[in-house]
Amino acid sequence: MTAGGKRRRRPMEAAMPHAERTAFDEVEITMAIKENSAPVRGSGDFLKDMGYDDPEETRLKFTLANAIALAIEDRGMSQIEAASIAGIDQADVSQISNGAVAGRSIFSLMRVLTAFGKDISISIADSKSERGIIGAGMVADGDV
Repeated sequence: MTAGGKRRRRPMEAAMPHAERTAFDEVEITMAIKENSAPVRGSGDFLKDMGYDDPEETRLKFTLANAIALAIEDRGMSQIEAASIAGIDQADVSQISNGAVAGRSIFSLMRVLTAFGKDISISIADSKSERGIIGAGMVADGDV
C-alpha cells in the first residue's frame, strides 16, 4: 500500500524470476506444466520457455507497460484520462496496463510513457562478456 492507501502494483520483474538472468546463465528452473504432469526443466528464461519469439523484446515491452501502469496509478488517473493524455484509446490503455503488449512496438510504448512526463534514455556500454545483453529497468527519482 502507498501512503494514499492505494494498492501499489508489483513490478513485473518480481513476477518474472528470470528478469536479472541472461541467456548465458547456467541456472535451471523446474516448473510443472499441468497439475498431473511431471516437472520439466526450464531454461532459466520464463518467456522463452513460454514460447515468446523474442523474449528480450517482450521483457522490455513488459517493463515499459508496467511503468505506464505505475505512472497512471501514481497520478490517480482513470483510463479515460490517461488515454486522453497519451493520445490513444481507453481500450489500449487497459490492454497496456494489463501487460497485453503483443503487436505493440517498443517505440509506441515509450511514446505513451513520455506523455506521462517520464524520460527514457538508452545507454550503450562495452560488455564484460563476449556477447552483450539487452536490459531495462526503472531508475528512482534523482538517481539519473
